[in-house]
Amino acid sequence: MGTIDDIRAKLDIVDLVSQYVHLQKAGRNFKALCPFHSERTPSFIVSPERQTWRCFGSCGTGGDAFSFMMKRESIEFSEALGLLAERTGVQLKPRDSEREDSSALLYKINDSAASYFHHLLQSSPEAEDARGYLKQRGFFKETIENFQLGYSPSDGGMLLKHLKAQGYSREDSLAAGLATKPEAGGIKDLFRGRLMFTIRDQRGRTLGFGGRALGETWPKYINSPKTPIFDKSGILYGIDRAKNAIRQDKWAVVVEGYTDVLTAHQHGFKNVVASMGTSLTERQVDALKRLSTRVSMAMDADTAGQEATLRSLKSSWKALHRNVHPIRGRGRQRYLEGPPQQTIEVVIMPPGKDPDNVIRESDQEWSTLLENSKPLLDYIMEAEVARVNLEAPGARGAILEEFRGLLVTADFLDQDRYVLKLAKLLGVSEDSIKLTLRQAPRASEPRPSVRPRETAGDALESTGKQPEDVLGEDVLEEYVLALLMQRPELKELARGTSPDVFKHPENRDIFLRCVHGDGLEESLSERSGPDHLAQRLEQLSGKDIPEEPGDKLRDGLIECLNRLEVRRLKDLKTEEAHILSQEESLGEIADGIQRSAPERNAQIRELERRGHKAVQ
Repeated sequence: MGTIDDIRAKLDIVDLVSQYVHLQKAGRNFKALCPFHSERTPSFIVSPERQTWRCFGSCGTGGDAFSFMMKRESIEFSEALGLLAERTGVQLKPRDSEREDSSALLYKINDSAASYFHHLLQSSPEAEDARGYLKQRGFFKETIENFQLGYSPSDGGMLLKHLKAQGYSREDSLAAGLATKPEAGGIKDLFRGRLMFTIRDQRGRTLGFGGRALGETWPKYINSPKTPIFDKSGILYGIDRAKNAIRQDKWAVVVEGYTDVLTAHQHGFKNVVASMGTSLTERQVDALKRLSTRVSMAMDADTAGQEATLRSLKSSWKALHRNVHPIRGRGRQRYLEGPPQQTIEVVIMPPGKDPDNVIRESDQEWSTLLENSKPLLDYIMEAEVARVNLEAPGARGAILEEFRGLLVTADFLDQDRYVLKLAKLLGVSEDSIKLTLRQAPRASEPRPSVRPRETAGDALESTGKQPEDVLGEDVLEEYVLALLMQRPELKELARGTSPDVFKHPENRDIFLRCVHGDGLEESLSERSGPDHLAQRLEQLSGKDIPEEPGDKLRDGLIECLNRLEVRRLKDLKTEEAHILSQEESLGEIADGIQRSAPERNAQIRELERRGHKAVQ
């Protein structure tokens, strides 16, 4: 029995889910309000017989204990495996004990520093100015404790002495970014005489710090340097305190400063985080995708239209739409996947004010600004056009070319609105913009070739076997993963595929890292993974993929992704039939299943008819 099977054998999904959701007995099953979307009547079913869960409402998702933990805690498979192994007492063998020990050391030393800074803020006479600043800003004791604010002593060796007494060496302090080596030699505390902001990840682990000067010291703010666990491009300040509210509201508000976050939370706006910079990075967008369907970015009016900020906003748009992939064929444009399940909006602060100012003056004004936020692409269009002299030769053409790459990734149902808006802003006809959109993509853009007459079987026929016989536990899933790993140029074709088509949570995790992560090898090297996952990756990377022309492999991949989606829908039908066949009355859940059955059948027929994945 493998590690995962061992955990499953010792785990009861009802006990697990009941830790997060209030379950009610419903015959042989349990029902509850779905924890992943708002609803008034229960649509969430837990089956102790099948050891599965399923939402029969708007979510339409389900799975086993691993997938529940991954979705509920917004974590990856490796982390879910660790939590469930600890819960069941199953011992995991670390893939890289040395790396795991190194990361654990950095978390621990940062935790020790955070406690030390917090203690000094509360009790040290030297921290009087810091306490006075917080009092003047109106921060409550509860806020200071919840966010573990602190104070770093002005003596350049006090933290080092404290950490040494805790058993940490100077080399440990340097590795954690808590100390620095000046050119003059020696070693000193990095943060000296500053108000300290503790920066944590979603799981509450201390990654690093931000330090604010209290006098005329320059720079005003400094952050921890990049370390194996601290990279501000992927961090959202306050996410450990905000994740539950974001998950509940499906809405994240992103501000720029630490104190903006503190003030928002203190006034009851618990879904606010800071981006550690002027705008969202792709990694931060990806992190928020797991928690929310709506993101509002509060922008400083003085910088919102600057070129660097606009470039960053465009990157945010592209990150949001990476799961929408256009396919050109037969004279029109189609999509591998529907519109993204998340929207990004821009909130412009009143001139001279930041969220901290606005919230302190009026909670209502802040709420109004959020509700009146502008869709990201609308804002980018207006700001970009406002910066350009449209009468200059070639100006309109340059803007059209600039926005072509953004518009082709927009939801095709919204494209007409965007085309009309851009036409009005530029003073050109809608037809000229549509013509630009129909132009062939540049070499840097993906150009998949889809020939409906060819099927996925063509990519596998050289083996003489069905996909289920080729690669092991779940051949269809593993063939897709092996193909994506060995032919990374094909992964653009899979960006629109929902990870829910993968039954096995470990395969789902590999798919997400491979297609949507920062690179599979880098992603894995940053985490302490179990041995079996490394073995699975080695197995997949060594699988024989038929030597076929690129077009044929592309078509085969699309067909396999289509098969996975058909399988997912059929499995859902099987679960629905199992629910309906039981004696107990499930009320509106059963009614909803019966109402959705014709649509589900039509989806399956259409997917099978097409033979390749198109708009869902």
